[in-house]
Amino acid sequence: MEMLKKYYPIKHKEELMKIFPDRSYGSIQAQAERFNISSTVRYWTKKDVDYLIAYYSSKPREEMVQKLARTWVCIRQKAMILNIKRPKFINKNFAPPRNKHRSSWRRYYLKKLSHKCQFPNCKWIQTVEINHIDGNRDNWNENNIEILCPNHHSITPTHSHQGHRYYTKS
Repeated sequence: MEMLKKYYPIKHKEELMKIFPDRSYGSIQAQAERFNISSTVRYWTKKDVDYLIAYYSSKPREEMVQKLARTWVCIRQKAMILNIKRPKFINKNFAPPRNKHRSSWRRYYLKKLSHKCQFPNCKWIQTVEINHIDGNRDNWNENNIEILCPNHHSITPTHSHQGHRYYTKS
């Protein structure tokens, strides 16, 4: 009785079935009705699930929480159940590094471009490398940078300092 009062209002069906393994869900509901215990659990509607699938990987966290009227933990759990992935950085305004150290620029672009190879249809998610399109390692302009896996980086004309043919230092 005490466990039913404690858990019925806040747990979902699957969790209640684990807490009361020897009971059917119908008997748990009937027992709760007899004692006037109501559930405060909100189930996911088709509209909510469709919104989550469509926007989980692109909308900011605060917007998702407000639109779905749920906690972020609840939204993340449902996304995990649906096997929806979210990039680490969404709509963050990254400030470019103020110094000229390569490691700072490297971290900046890896975060901004999500540590994924930018070659079309490449699924590589392990180690990635920064390719300077014009071959100039000192040119950290965003239009000159692309993130590639080692395989695709090795086939670029500027791989392994071969880019000296394509630019002249001033």
